[in-house]
Amino acid sequence: MATLTQILTTRKAVIDNFTARVVADGGQIVSSTKLESAVNFLFDNNLYGRMGVCASPHYAVKLDGAGGVEKLYSIDGQDLVGLTLNGGTLPKLTVDNFVNFNEAVAADTVGGILTTATKQAWSKTGRFGVAIATKEHVNSAINPIFSMSTHGETSLNVDVFSIHSNTANAGTASTRINNAGYGGGNVPLTIVTINNSKNGALMYSYDKYKQRTAFWIHGIFQAENKPLNAPSELYEREHYLDFGGTSRASAKVVSGVKMSAMWFMKDLCDAQAIAINKFQEAEYL
Repeated sequence: MATLTQILTTRKAVIDNFTARVVADGGQIVSSTKLESAVNFLFDNNLYGRMGVCASPHYAVKLDGAGGVEKLYSIDGQDLVGLTLNGGTLPKLTVDNFVNFNEAVAADTVGGILTTATKQAWSKTGRFGVAIATKEHVNSAINPIFSMSTHGETSLNVDVFSIHSNTANAGTASTRINNAGYGGGNVPLTIVTINNSKNGALMYSYDKYKQRTAFWIHGIFQAENKPLNAPSELYEREHYLDFGGTSRASAKVVSGVKMSAMWFMKDLCDAQAIAINKFQEAEYL
């Protein structure tokens, strides 16, 4: 039986199906122009059908009665749903269409994040990419702005992989990132992986005056208890994708950033990753 991705082979079909699905679910299209631009980019760069998540508050959103983000609709892959942490509230949208993970955060453990509704084995080869457009990193704590985790499972209550924000050292040499020959420069980001990391690459752009960051991380990560150079899967279990914080069992935290694009790719080459970086910076920052 053909998958939805195989059936939707034209750009118009993707846009029409997306729009109908959003309206039927009680959501709203925010910008048809941004939606069309993103679909064209995915097709032009051979990315449609490879996305685990391709969501942005510029495409479509569903809000609750208090204006909290209940759902961000993904063009390809899984939608993102709102999840409250420790009695907090769902994040809200700003006037310039950023999801505000800062708002009404009494502490970095209270608030709301966006996450995939289900777990998946996102990359059987351990190769994946993340691209997020963010600004205004306000928490001084080093909190995840993205993580792959198992949420409440006590058997593995840590993030398998996460990207962190730290404004305490924003723009200083202590937050410099150099990973697998890429990176360098001063950004308020750190990278953490619990796995034995075989290879990884980070690419980003950063404006220290506006605290705006667009980046991707692209890597091959070993499963636990496997030889470092042996082919293996990214852990031998499934994971949620958390944006704006993490809901792992041992420490539920909110990132304290504003985010306007949330993409996760199951596989991509360097040229595609560079194209994504440039596209997000131009479109969402």
